[in-house]
Order: sequence, then structure tokens, then C-alpha cells
Amino acid sequence: MELKRLDDRMVDFIRKQEMVFVTAALGGRTARRGPVGFVQVPSRRLVTWPEYERTPISGPVRLLLLDLLHERTGLHVTGRASAVSYGPLQVASGSDPVLVDGPVPECWVRVRVDQAWFADQGPLV
Repeated sequence: MELKRLDDRMVDFIRKQEMVFVTAALGGRTARRGPVGFVQVPSRRLVTWPEYERTPISGPVRLLLLDLLHERTGLHVTGRASAVSYGPLQVASGSDPVLVDGPVPECWVRVRVDQAWFADQGPLV
């Protein structure tokens, strides 16, 4: 079932991932990796992760998060990406962002969720 916001299963699924595949509407595909929990869910309509590139992803995007070992499914999220200054992230659940040693991110990439669905359910047609 396709939703206009993330449900509990989706939020839990995202928080367990170490990688997200990103396809930008203006061309270009990339993957972002980090420790479990590097992709944050500040609200049911927002997904964000720290960005280390000088030119962050922006505009319409499709995200794909895969778990082929345990849940054997993928989560598709479409929305609009924008970059915001890097700093403490307010997360609705009260969990803190995952901090790792290494370079400081350039910014947060924030994706406003338009639609989300699991591959095993498919989008509504």
C-alpha cells in the first residue's frame, strides 16, 4: 500500500539500514552508506542523512532501502530533497543521530516524503 507518510514499519525499517540508493529526477544515481541508523526519521514526512559531498543532492528524488536478508523487501520513498546546515538534528522519537569519528558532514540532506511503499506490497495503481 502506498502512503503519503511513513508508517511504524517503515520508520523501523529505515532505522535499521546501512545504505540508501538515491535516484535524482535530474539524472544521476548514487548510494549513501553509514552505520546502522545514519538515515534519520525526524517525522513521518521527513527522512534525512548526513551529506559529505560539496554538492548535495537536491530536487525530486526516489530512495530505495533494501533488506534482502531478514525482511526480504525494499522500501521505496519518493519526495523532494534539499540541503540544510549541519548541526544537531531534532528527532521526534527522541533518539540522537549516530555520531562517528571522521570528517564533519557538509550538511544534512532532507527528503520531504511524497509517497512510500514496500516492494512486497507495490504501489497502488
